[in-house]
Amino acid sequence: MSDVIRAISEAVNIVKMGKHDPFQAHERIKTFYNWEEVTSRTEKVYDAVLKSKQMDLMERIQRCALKKSFFLRYYIYCGYFLGRWI
Repeated sequence: MSDVIRAISEAVNIVKMGKHDPFQAHERIKTFYNWEEVTSRTEKVYDAVLKSKQMDLMERIQRCALKKSFFLRYYIYCGYFLGRWI
C-alpha cells in the first residue's frame, strides 16, 4: 500500500472515530508557514508573470503541444479550431 493511501486511510479512520479536532489541526497547520515569506514569494511570481512575454491563445497551445504527445497535440488543435467555429 502506498504511503499516500495509508495516510488517507488513517485520516479517514481518525475522523470516523471522532478523534479529529479541526481547531487543534488549524492551530498546528498555521505554524507550518511564515506568511511574510509566502507573500514575498507570491509577489515575486506575480512580478515574473507581469514581465514575461504575453502570448495569444494559439501561441500557448503550440508551446504546450510541443511538449506533449501527438495525440494531445491533435486533441488541443481540434478543440481550439472547433471552439472558433461553434
